[in-house]
Amino acid sequence: MVRQWNPPEFYLSASAWFQANRDVESGLQLLGDFPWRGQYEAVQPLIWKGLVNGRLVIETMPLCGMIVEVLVPMIKEWTKVAAWRKEIAFRNWQAKKDQSLLQKIEEARRNAKLPWTSASYARQHSRTPLVDERMRAIEQYWERTVAMLRRQGLGVTIH
Repeated sequence: MVRQWNPPEFYLSASAWFQANRDVESGLQLLGDFPWRGQYEAVQPLIWKGLVNGRLVIETMPLCGMIVEVLVPMIKEWTKVAAWRKEIAFRNWQAKKDQSLLQKIEEARRNAKLPWTSASYARQHSRTPLVDERMRAIEQYWERTVAMLRRQGLGVTIH
């Protein structure tokens, strides 16, 4: 498995982490403690999964020069995707904070019974189609590579 280390700043702040990863019903944390020293995340498992004669076959791929040549461009692209994820996560976190503040302002305005009633505090949330597109491109590249390796008899063999 290829893993990437993310610094703690990637996860914004401890309070944002605990809010985002809390089970509403039980109040417990879903993903454990905030990654104070950073955390490794899986980028690409080096496996092949497929159905052979009606049964699921999972094979590991040994690390070889060809796999490394294929993975290096993928890792470079993944680094870009990770930076976009961080930026989008920050924007979403900021938007939630802004929305909370705007709700408090709106509630205070309603409670004060001010004479005007048509105020809009809408915030546009960041969209992620570019990140989704890049992630799909990386996955398609990996699938094509695995198919090529299988055709050449490298890395993955089925007996």
